Amino acid sequence: LTSPLHDWQLLQPAVKFDDGMLVDKFLGAVDRILPDWVTWDNDLHYYLKVQKQEEAYHTTISFIIAHAHAQDRVAQFFGDDPTPDTPEEITVILESARQVAQAKERLDGIS
Repeated sequence: LTSPLHDWQLLQPAVKFDDGMLVDKFLGAVDRILPDWVTWDNDLHYYLKVQKQEEAYHTTISFIIAHAHAQDRVAQFFGDDPTPDTPEEITVILESARQVAQAKERLDGIS
């Protein structure tokens, strides 16, 4: 227990994306210029913005669910009941809860 959990710090760059305002402006201008039957710009916009947001959302939700499950299992595995019994269990569960709180903050930022 010399170093705290840092799962979220490792995962955070994978779920980070910019707001895409430049992409929106550029592809909006392209969309206005192109005829309606041309749809590759819509597909590109989906890939560059929406798909990355979906991936970030699902990755973050999975992280939160996995940590919540692990918090329950740690106490059950090392103790006699689902409540943490030792200072080490409490430390690990609190560190995990901090990681989950950071992930939830990131989840709030995904529109």
